[in-house]
Amino acid sequence: MAQIFADVVTSSSTTKLYKLGTFRHEASSGKDYRYVQVSASSAGACANGTVMLNTGSAGTSDFVVSDDVSANKQNDVIGVGVGAIAKSSYGWIQVYGSHAAIKTDGGDDIADGDGLIQSATGDGECDSVAAGTALTHKGIGFATAADVDSQDTVAAFITLG
Repeated sequence: MAQIFADVVTSSSTTKLYKLGTFRHEASSGKDYRYVQVSASSAGACANGTVMLNTGSAGTSDFVVSDDVSANKQNDVIGVGVGAIAKSSYGWIQVYGSHAAIKTDGGDDIADGDGLIQSATGDGECDSVAAGTALTHKGIGFATAADVDSQDTVAAFITLG
């Protein structure tokens, strides 16, 4: 049974509209999303392409997220922003499907096909693991093009679903 949502995936609200963790599939795009709240203590707000991390205890999710890698582990990646969500506000993050511009650590080293992980030092940024190399942290997905050096972004297919 399909669920009808009253908002678009790029919208946000200071009022909780759905249960945190609500799953959303957009059949027209083949992309999947989760409903989250950005932590008040997040280093920054969520924006399109921001890698978001779970703030709950390791191995569990409360669907309260942050971009702050120093307060979280690299293995707690939960999704990627698709629109602006202010601190303490609610909205959707992408967990599966193609994304045109995920933020990178600016290392200019991501090649088409590389696995992507949370950057060890950059809040809300991804880094690469070369094709054929074992992932050292929870994978976000894989690059579908080389990174765009001038934008510090990479097109990717997210596989967190």
